[in-house]
Amino acid sequence: MAEGLGALTAQATSLPRESRGPLAGVPFAVKDNIDLAGLPTTAGTSFLDRNLPPQSASVVSRLVDAGALAVAKTNMHVLALGVTSNNATFGPVRNPADRDRSAGGSSGGSATAVAAGSVPFALGTDTGGSVRIPAAFCGIVGFRPSTSRYPTDGSSASHGPGTLSGSSLTPSATSSPLTM
Repeated sequence: MAEGLGALTAQATSLPRESRGPLAGVPFAVKDNIDLAGLPTTAGTSFLDRNLPPQSASVVSRLVDAGALAVAKTNMHVLALGVTSNNATFGPVRNPADRDRSAGGSSGGSATAVAAGSVPFALGTDTGGSVRIPAAFCGIVGFRPSTSRYPTDGSSASHGPGTLSGSSLTPSATSSPLTM
């Protein structure tokens, strides 16, 4: 994985400075209920394994436009309806500090990717703690912005108007504002 990230970073930094953007070359992961063009958005269920979105969600596109690199989709609790991220189809998400423990959910895969150091930040969705719970379980920061702060298009988390696809997970509170 490191070689792949190195190649992506090299590609991003080889662009002219004026076209790089403030997040040039910064890799990030996307919870699997947020659309990333060209990759399936399964929401953690095999029923959606052929769901290939034609375009990325606005929250992803904004980060990419700022130069960030979407490098992975992350596992999650099926349909974002749970707090363990135990997934019968794709396997349970484990806490990187103790693989016998849950990473929390439903954005557990995003929290694990950040806590393990695979990416400096990841996107998740949050209605009732789906970012904040795994952040607490994994020892990182989960940010849930105010409702309507970010567009919610391209997210299969449709549990109501309070669901936020612009929620982010970062290693520390000081790095959280960089993703907004």
